[in-house]
Amino acid sequence: MFGRGASKFELHLLRDGRWRIESTFAEEADALASAKSMLAARLAEGVKVVKYRPLPGMLLETVVFQSLLPKTKNKPLVLADEGEGAPWCYTLPDLYGFPARSVMGRMLRMFLDRHHITMTELLHGWPYARALDEQAALLGAAIHAVARHQGQTAGTPHATRARELRILADAAVARARDGAAVLRRLPTFDPAQPGESLDRLERSGEGAEAQFLFLAQLTDHMTGMPSLAGRLETLTAMMERCTAHLPGPLIEGAMADALESAEVVKDILGHQPHLAGGLTTLADALTGREPEPKGIPPTDPLRRISALIHRGLAPTCRVVLIERLRAAIGGDRPLDPRDPKQEPGLLDQLVLHLRDENGMLLGGAGMEEAIARRRMRQRQAILRAEGINEVADRLQKR
Repeated sequence: MFGRGASKFELHLLRDGRWRIESTFAEEADALASAKSMLAARLAEGVKVVKYRPLPGMLLETVVFQSLLPKTKNKPLVLADEGEGAPWCYTLPDLYGFPARSVMGRMLRMFLDRHHITMTELLHGWPYARALDEQAALLGAAIHAVARHQGQTAGTPHATRARELRILADAAVARARDGAAVLRRLPTFDPAQPGESLDRLERSGEGAEAQFLFLAQLTDHMTGMPSLAGRLETLTAMMERCTAHLPGPLIEGAMADALESAEVVKDILGHQPHLAGGLTTLADALTGREPEPKGIPPTDPLRRISALIHRGLAPTCRVVLIERLRAAIGGDRPLDPRDPKQEPGLLDQLVLHLRDENGMLLGGAGMEEAIARRRMRQRQAILRAEGINEVADRLQKR
């Protein structure tokens, strides 16, 4: 395979205390680059590159690179969400759709955050898909949680739906594995020209797999980036070079997946005096309203994402950010924990910013419900402060 007398290089990964061969390379530079990316992405406890040089009657083995991650005690990975409301998926396109990715992202948030990746990368990157597959308890818990909810909704046996979902999950892992095998012979991915990269894939004869392989190449390109915020920056820069046609929607879907992370949203909002300030800044970005003279200007990442939304190029990102607003407004966290008395006034001001120039409320009925829920809690707080606990309790039961 490597020719007479040619050296070859093996990449070994350390997982669960055991070294395993990950892949083989003809060039040392390629093996080293892959090893360092794997380590940076924390896809193994350690990496090493072994050079094999054939000599007459023997094979000389030399470790040319080895590095181990410092040992840390990680919390056991568990589901962050039970998956209620998950869409019914029967095919891989169903599984790759945004509604399914959004629910999976909520459920697997701990896994995604540990590896600093998006759901797009998990579904299209073999190292990540394999890492999840090796977390058998976590993957099994996710499958059974969704099967339980869907079985109860449709009146179907839990075990039957779990088997269907297991077959689908296995197919997704196998597709990621097969895609990784194809990547090495594909045309080079060019982040500066994402459209041309997809065109080259389509011309290379990959046919129906071109879009999947484009996202596999994109995932491979982002491997080793240390944070989700860095990935979002990369995706935003690529998206700014795209149009509403492919591959724009593919990249925008990955951007939306990144925005599902609470930490990423905090990063793009920047420093804020309180929750109300952050939500107001986000609402202004979504409605296209300029910040107030004394307000905090939007960060550069938020400004760029907002521009894409208002150009009609980031509709899924808009949906994710509106849902972020709705969840925060309907949640229990105070708008300003330092001054609870300001809560009603801050909510009134925030609601003004939630309306666009035509008076339409962002998020529609769902947002109205979240606002009503927060106003009810405000009334309860006032009643309890005056010792009228019974009336406050009755409000909660309505």
